Amino acid sequence: MPHWAARRRWDRPVRRHRAGGFYAIAERQTLVFGPAEAQVCGETMARRRQAGNHISVLDAQIAACAMVAKAALATRNAGGFGGVQLRRVINPWDPTTW
Repeated sequence: MPHWAARRRWDRPVRRHRAGGFYAIAERQTLVFGPAEAQVCGETMARRRQAGNHISVLDAQIAACAMVAKAALATRNAGGFGGVQLRRVINPWDPTTW
């Protein structure tokens, strides 16, 4: 194992901890950008371009991963995802979006 992984203890199993009256599970999950996400990404970019509201390729890829996974998206750049059909956009710095 690389020394940086050992320092950060990424090799440890999932931990359960008491948080606010319920057990929260801290899992390490990664969403993969595959063919389904690529299709959604292209459709999202085309829709935004037709509306005259461009989106960056990286933002479109992030949005596509969240849409395919049917997951909420947490980002500080919530305005950049306006008009994208996401389940929910959460800005961690704005408690009104929680």
